[in-house]
Amino acid sequence: MKRWSRSKTSPPRTVVDVVFVGPLDLSYALGVPLQLDSNVFQEALQRVVSAAQLHNKAAGILAVDGPGAAKYVRQGFQFVAIGSDSTIMAAAFRDAFATARN
Repeated sequence: MKRWSRSKTSPPRTVVDVVFVGPLDLSYALGVPLQLDSNVFQEALQRVVSAAQLHNKAAGILAVDGPGAAKYVRQGFQFVAIGSDSTIMAAAFRDAFATARN
């Protein structure tokens, strides 16, 4: 990509590749905190996917786990992150301790 300098050329256009949803943030913004199965939340997710598709962009979202990620893929999300570093580490420790106890 060519660097833009403050010359007579026009500035670069902003490029968006992914419209990313933070599910908890969205649920709070919609007034249905943590109600990820509510109709209001699910309809908003579908609007995000539809808008992204309309503009040839990927719809992205953060899933808690593998089954949640699979559900989002079925809904049309193309960019799905699973968990955060802290949730993945917590799950790994939980599994390790369960193994050690057995």
